[in-house]
Amino acid sequence: MLKSSYLCYQRQFCLLLALWLLLACAAFAQTTAFTYQGRLTDGGSPANGSYDLQFMNSFNHYAIGAVGEWMDRVILGINQDDAKPAYEHFVIHPYPGGGLTWAKGSYNSMRGKIESSWSVEGGGFKLDVTIPANTSATVYVPAKNAESVLESGKPASQAAGVQFARMEGGAAVVEVQAGRYRFAAP
Repeated sequence: MLKSSYLCYQRQFCLLLALWLLLACAAFAQTTAFTYQGRLTDGGSPANGSYDLQFMNSFNHYAIGAVGEWMDRVILGINQDDAKPAYEHFVIHPYPGGGLTWAKGSYNSMRGKIESSWSVEGGGFKLDVTIPANTSATVYVPAKNAESVLESGKPASQAAGVQFARMEGGAAVVEVQAGRYRFAAP
């Protein structure tokens, strides 16, 4: 008899605890603003390293860091070249789509700030990149052919510091030296 009444109280306690947690989560969801303002909207994370999470401000948290890395690598397209570590040479290969029409951000590498900003407007693609001093990069510009790619309004083949490498997967692949570049393709 004692054992069965103990189990009964234990079940009641568990049900009450589950109900309390459910109500607490519902109240939390209604009163807590979970906003994201930083990585893509203003070109970098806020000064304290947070993602404006009101209940947590550590950028070192794995879940937040993994999302930030994914944004840098996929949305902005900033990737390290494994053959040349420490961003001596790197790859900029953004993947536009999924409802995104623009992205802007940067990565502070040990060799300097790498910037990537792209937009899709009227069927055309624009990509602005900044390559730090004493580095180089491979840049993927979504385009139908190499001749259609412009850099600062003139054909990329005539731009200083830009060398066409190949067409790959619907993108013109160019090698660039340190500097700022404004690519466009229809």
